[in-house]
Amino acid sequence: MQARTVLMHAQPISGHLQAEFPLGVRIGGSANVFQSEFGNLGVTFGGASQFTRFLEQGGFYDEDNVPANEFGRSLSFARKIANSSFKYLESIQAAADRASNLAEYPNSGLARSLSVVARLIRGGLNTKMYLVSLGGFDTHNNQGSLTGGHANLLANISNSVSAFYNDLGSDNLGHRALTMTFSEFGRTLQENSSQGTDHGSSAPVMVFGPVKGGQYGSHATLSQLDGSGDPIYGTDYRSIYTSILDDWFGLPPEDVDSVIPGQYSKLDFVDALATSITRQNEIPVTVSLDQNYPNPFNPATNISFTLPAAGDVRLQVFDVSGRLVSTLINSAMNAGKHTVTFNGGLLASGTYLYRLSTPEVTLTKKMTLLK
Repeated sequence: MQARTVLMHAQPISGHLQAEFPLGVRIGGSANVFQSEFGNLGVTFGGASQFTRFLEQGGFYDEDNVPANEFGRSLSFARKIANSSFKYLESIQAAADRASNLAEYPNSGLARSLSVVARLIRGGLNTKMYLVSLGGFDTHNNQGSLTGGHANLLANISNSVSAFYNDLGSDNLGHRALTMTFSEFGRTLQENSSQGTDHGSSAPVMVFGPVKGGQYGSHATLSQLDGSGDPIYGTDYRSIYTSILDDWFGLPPEDVDSVIPGQYSKLDFVDALATSITRQNEIPVTVSLDQNYPNPFNPATNISFTLPAAGDVRLQVFDVSGRLVSTLINSAMNAGKHTVTFNGGLLASGTYLYRLSTPEVTLTKKMTLLK
């Protein structure tokens, strides 16, 4: 059994999701994210290592590592067609190429998965939800003590999530991701004969990021138990989801009700400053484009700009002859300050131009790649 971590990114939803971006990305687990009658609207990687291979191969399938014969050529062609049919290939590849991780991560599968998520967020992938998993919580034995299985699992979550927010915080992106844990089962109140616990009926939920810290809901009482002898939950999980859909994603009440029918009390744990587009000191008066930093750079540099209102934005990089090198952003964006990372690892040393275009203004600055 697994405890899963969901990361809700890029709040609130504005405009229409462009078809070239996956609605959800899952790192590890089965491919069951946002499947619909219109096709698979999400993408699943078996883990961080498969994501790395995906980038190296330019798709899920290696077109080059085939036998040097007619069968190999046919296999390479079939893999090329399969890769080209994957509609999210270009957007994911572009986002990963634009960014890198800016913090150290622990050596764990969960941490590696979160590092992929941080990289895609920094790279500007317009995905709203990420799902990562951590297995091993089915602790039927040796669960307790400071070095028991359960404590080690929680330490893994703590260290991995801390590294994730340290990474995003390196360029002020921490407010872009709300992280929630969930599991499909709880643990029993009573310990079994193997110093562990069995499947129970309730469990806590942890939320990280731009939230109002503290405990929401009351501790379960040990004097009032359900028919199986387990604590009775005090907060319906649908109250948590309703709060996120409303306060984080900004869905109107009728849309929330269509997803979660019924009336459930909201929990005021989302930090309103993280989702407001009228935050003081973050909404500029005019469009501005900052000088990249560092400059000169090798191989990556950060480019920051500010918007006085939400709207369409295009940020592109050109060489001195005017040839387009890379399109970093071409989408609608919220008001406020934004930072993207440009990676020039495959380019030659020299002077490059980066241009910010909105319906109102076009701004251009120079930067120097020095290898």
